[in-house]
Amino acid sequence: MPQKITAVLARSKRKIRAINEDVLNSRGLTEDEADAAIETELIAADQKYWWLEDWQKRYRKAEEDIRKGRIQEFDSPEAFLNAL
Repeated sequence: MPQKITAVLARSKRKIRAINEDVLNSRGLTEDEADAAIETELIAADQKYWWLEDWQKRYRKAEEDIRKGRIQEFDSPEAFLNAL
């Protein structure tokens, strides 16, 4: 395996481990890292989006909103639509 691919795969493994241990304080994968992880079957191809940093960033933001109470719950779909 070429050295560059080996380095990308090593970063992928570290990031995947970090996400699994502490999703709120870790960084997601780059496209290259995700592709290497898929190629070596560390992650499923249909779940690539979830492991990417852009998705992880939005996940961390959503979790922060939940922790800080910046959410609203609704009893029905109609109540939700009426609040819009």
